[in-house]
Amino acid sequence: MKLEVKNISKTYSNGFRALTNFSIDIETGVLGLLGPNGAGKSTLMRILSTISTMTEGQVLLNDIDITQNPNYVRGMLGYLPQSFGVYPNLTAEEFLRYIATLKGLEKSEINTRVDELLTLVNLQDSKDRAVGGFSGGMKQRVGIAQALLNDPKLLIVDEPTVGLDPEERARFRNLIAELSGDRIVILSTHIVSDVEATASDIAVINAGENVTTTSPEDLLKSVTGKVHETVVQQDGFADIREKYIVSSMIRRSDGIHVRIVTDEAPDNSKTVIPSLEDAYLYTIETHRSNHV
Repeated sequence: MKLEVKNISKTYSNGFRALTNFSIDIETGVLGLLGPNGAGKSTLMRILSTISTMTEGQVLLNDIDITQNPNYVRGMLGYLPQSFGVYPNLTAEEFLRYIATLKGLEKSEINTRVDELLTLVNLQDSKDRAVGGFSGGMKQRVGIAQALLNDPKLLIVDEPTVGLDPEERARFRNLIAELSGDRIVILSTHIVSDVEATASDIAVINAGENVTTTSPEDLLKSVTGKVHETVVQQDGFADIREKYIVSSMIRRSDGIHVRIVTDEAPDNSKTVIPSLEDAYLYTIETHRSNHV
């Protein structure tokens, strides 16, 4: 499996340019697509899912142009959009059966597949309840299940853990790790910990551009020696926030413990081991500063 995204751009009718010359090669495994809200992640997902078309460029799946042959992609695609709609009067089981029929699953396999997925997303006990009465997290689990119905070779999930509690999020991460062996999984999110737990590669996107594509290990190396912790009082915090990238802060009895990412350490600070979130924030802010 190979997905090649070649210099694609997307400009909407109102003139907004969501993607600019975006290129990336994706092979089997999990690609974590990280970026802030409005970076162009959802636009890219919609193009790769053949829901939207690009203004310029080309996308090839196994050397086949997805614009010219959209059904080739759709036959092996599982997609969970950021905003997932349901038929509120259908039960979870009825809804998944309906989607399975639309996806062309054989009648003989629908019952087994639906039961497997209801168990997988921990909805077996709620399968006879109307989806309209589900919580946001439960609806998200239905969305994950429908994306997996056809055992897709290309799985695209856009902000999949929104609304999930910590236990459900951990279950989803484990599921993605299990699925990654023989397919392409694209996980689009702004939650760094989701990517850290699952992705073999990371693409950082900002302002519609591919800022970098790398491994989690190499992204971490990019901020080695650049992450520091210092303690400031309330009246000094605004100055720190203005000068540096602040990745976290904790209020304690002796002041505000601030974690910052910077090329030059401030006075009275100590260098600490970087996290993937530190590296992500540094990459995004560096890109922004270079494009002012």
